Amino acid sequence: MQPSVSLSGPWYRIQSIAAPSRSSSAEWDFVTVLPAVLSAAQRDRPFVIGWLSRGSGAPLELITNAGPLSPPRQPRRATDVPESPSGPQPLLFPGGARGIQLDEEYLADLADLVWTPCPGRQAPPLGGRGREFAGFDPDELKRPTLFESTLVTLMSRPFAWLVVAEPTDLLDAEVAHLRTQLNVLRQYGDASERSRFDAERAERRMQELDAFREAGLWNVRVLAGGATAEELRQIAPVLVGSVEMSHHPYRLRSAHGAVYALPEALAITMQDPADGAAAPFAATAGALAA
Repeated sequence: MQPSVSLSGPWYRIQSIAAPSRSSSAEWDFVTVLPAVLSAAQRDRPFVIGWLSRGSGAPLELITNAGPLSPPRQPRRATDVPESPSGPQPLLFPGGARGIQLDEEYLADLADLVWTPCPGRQAPPLGGRGREFAGFDPDELKRPTLFESTLVTLMSRPFAWLVVAEPTDLLDAEVAHLRTQLNVLRQYGDASERSRFDAERAERRMQELDAFREAGLWNVRVLAGGATAEELRQIAPVLVGSVEMSHHPYRLRSAHGAVYALPEALAITMQDPADGAAAPFAATAGALAA
């Protein structure tokens, strides 16, 4: 088990979000999350976004640490001391969002839950490039996503969903590994279906890393939380199954077995040898906005 990811604040509860101007795509998700992840990487801290339900019909809370930029330095001869913001502040993510700062005790509400990791793996996108523009329905932007509808369905009970991503410097190393793998497959690979599959997967991954290299690679942990272990075993598969990642080359699944306290869930590492699903898993930044 590696050291637990730090979830130090400041934290913000999102109060409002600008209406989406276009349907989701891998490229658009990357553009919208890029300012927040670049800021997190520059500060050497994780990027976190998540939902919290306190149950009993209480409003769902969208929380993040992607707060506003640091206030500008005051001129040397300035006589007025700037006041700390008291109302909603503009946030780096989601785009056009405003939120209010929370105190550190807010993490105690998350610590009251039990948690399970939701491992991720690489997989081909389910739709081709440009699919989102074919037969586009403007009313689609007004309808809730499947994940949003699922959150509302479950809000009678306490639960949480956290996406925690740490910046890495592993992108160039993975590109070098993929180039070596492709060279070997092209020179020595046979004509089997497996060799063609491995070559296509390596080429697809290289294209993804090249397209989104500005934000680098991120070690991503997706965590589901519930009031009890039994409730979590019911909730986690429902949440995972409603996440819409069809235009991203990743898939999530719920883990089976033990549940953990939050610090342990943020430190646990696992990998399924059957399908390669892992926690954490390496992903480009656009997947964080899915």
